[in-house]
Amino acid sequence: MFLKVAVADRFGLFVDTVYGQPDFFTGLTVFFATLCYSIQIYTDFAGYSLLAIGCANILGFRIRDNFARPYFSFGFGEFWRRWHITLSTWLRDYVYIPMGGSRTSRWKIWRNLLVTFLISGLWHGAAYAYLLWGVLHGLFVIVDRRVRQYKERCNRLVNAVGIVITFILASLLWILFREPTVHEAFHLCSHMLSDHRFLLQIPDNRDMKATVLTMAVMGSLVVAKDVRDEWFPALFKGRKWTVPAMIFTVVLILMFGVFDAGQFIYISF
Repeated sequence: MFLKVAVADRFGLFVDTVYGQPDFFTGLTVFFATLCYSIQIYTDFAGYSLLAIGCANILGFRIRDNFARPYFSFGFGEFWRRWHITLSTWLRDYVYIPMGGSRTSRWKIWRNLLVTFLISGLWHGAAYAYLLWGVLHGLFVIVDRRVRQYKERCNRLVNAVGIVITFILASLLWILFREPTVHEAFHLCSHMLSDHRFLLQIPDNRDMKATVLTMAVMGSLVVAKDVRDEWFPALFKGRKWTVPAMIFTVVLILMFGVFDAGQFIYISF
């Protein structure tokens, strides 16, 4: 619930404002809104999945996680092992492997990957934008396979740069989801590239200020989780933190939540 109403819907206010009239904003602002949409669609879908998992647990069913921090992936191969795991697993088992999978020639592997991701695009909708989205993801996965041997020798700095590049590329591809047509998606990208003003415009109203504050809180929580997992794992074991964490989450929902009965983005797919 927190991911949906306090993060996804909050980020959506900023994204809708910028994408509604992109020509009135600088290219940098549109690019920043694109990154925000990437966070919005992830937290919206992850929140949707976690609610389903929680309800299933109450009824005694165990459902596997659908996400594994996909925006911390180095390359699109890893991204698809972390994003929408149920769909990617189904496509692997019932489309990619039956066509021959990776146990065939290089060209056939590439063909299998492209067909699999083309079907992934069609699964989201019978439109050129979704088809292009699937093909581009397939091409990036092919490139990722070609450079995999070099990635294994990378140091931490190169890994960090790779994660950032993967996140940016994945975010740019989400434009094909956000814009209704390929033409409008290309227009948005063209505006980002042609407007060279180095200015980030944040609308001056209460909702936008709350959105910026939400971004800061989310960044702090991500850093705090990494610090906790790496440096203080023993301190947070057990159930003693469960109630404080629940209270803190409820407070964040009440502070930053957008309660306008907005639909889940992925409900339409």
